[in-house]
Amino acid sequence: MDLTKKNYINSAKYLPPALAKNVYYTKICSLIDSLLSTNSEYFQYELNTLASVINKYRDFRNLDNTSIHQVVKEFGYQYIIDILELPDSRLRDLMAYLALINMLKGTKSGLELVLSLLGFDFKLLEWFEDPIELPDKNTYALELTFVDMGMKSTFYKNFYRFSREYVYPLLVRLVLYFKYTYGRVYTGCAVAMHPKLRIYPGEE
Repeated sequence: MDLTKKNYINSAKYLPPALAKNVYYTKICSLIDSLLSTNSEYFQYELNTLASVINKYRDFRNLDNTSIHQVVKEFGYQYIIDILELPDSRLRDLMAYLALINMLKGTKSGLELVLSLLGFDFKLLEWFEDPIELPDKNTYALELTFVDMGMKSTFYKNFYRFSREYVYPLLVRLVLYFKYTYGRVYTGCAVAMHPKLRIYPGEE
């Protein structure tokens, strides 16, 4: 280790005057400076970890995906990102709205915000909006459209968990649509397909 290398840290200046004259203390300080300076590679992993901790509260855009998942879990919303395998950009958008998602928990506005951030087109109906369609109080029905994205085999289980833990009404009907849009086919026309799948409470 080159202890003569210029470092960005100078811990010796914090020594009491008597110890600052001691050669052993100055060498120890030089060693510490070499290890902890930002131009040193010895503690690069620790420095990166520290940067993640700082960015967690200051600049989430520079967080890696592992740290983002950790923050979302700390907020208690792991069940949201379990619904879909989100791309990096959408995962970071979700991270930016965590405080608002938390504030709106248990409301229709909160549910609509989450669904929008996940990339769904949707239609939501609560019991008081149509007593004939939904005769039971504290219930809601939902139509979700997957736009150019697939569905995991655990989607329904994870979505139902999210619905129960985030929103107060009981989900009694969930209808799924899948929309795949291809920018151009051989005819030069845009094509959109809208298959429909009802998975709760019955099959269709």
